[in-house]
Amino acid sequence: MQSLSLFSHRSGRLLVLPRGRFAIRSRASSYYPQPPPPLFDLCVRRAYGEALERVRAHPHEARFKHPRNWTALHCCVEHVAPLKLVKAIYEANPQSLTTTDWQGLTPQDAAVDLETKEFLRQQTELHQTAKNDTGNSTTIEEATGAISEQGTSSTGTIYDKANDPMLLGKVLVHANSLSDKISELNETTRALQNEVDALKATLKGMGAK
Repeated sequence: MQSLSLFSHRSGRLLVLPRGRFAIRSRASSYYPQPPPPLFDLCVRRAYGEALERVRAHPHEARFKHPRNWTALHCCVEHVAPLKLVKAIYEANPQSLTTTDWQGLTPQDAAVDLETKEFLRQQTELHQTAKNDTGNSTTIEEATGAISEQGTSSTGTIYDKANDPMLLGKVLVHANSLSDKISELNETTRALQNEVDALKATLKGMGAK
């Protein structure tokens, strides 16, 4: 015999409901989706400066995926975020490069800015080449770690590992990333030097008066 449950209606009447059905509806109504991390929220709001600081301090937040499979990388490329932010989010979560959203689009497909689209295309080709050559999708950290481990155990196998196409591809991706960071630092240094020169010129002019 099915058990029953009394339920008080707003009108003041008591309604009789099957206990099992009431329990199921109660559990369903208590479900709330997990809120996105601050990084995802900053990207949605296009607060790119704050987002760059956030991903550098909390890179794990780049792994978040919206219920419709939208990632922070998808969000940035669709909103035409600065390339340096796109690179930072990609480096924090390289797997998002091949993640497809609810429309079946990868970040490269969704990218609007041509420079950003080209960057994502290059990274996709490097990853695909490395994967096709070995059938393995190890990370940059695993690839470089393998070389270091071999170097400490046997010098005879260092070159065997160094000639592995997959490892070379991963190391190349890492080298490109470091090169981009060096370029950014050089640009910042030049900008600061220009400011210093301008201040010196201003002080010199004030001293002449």
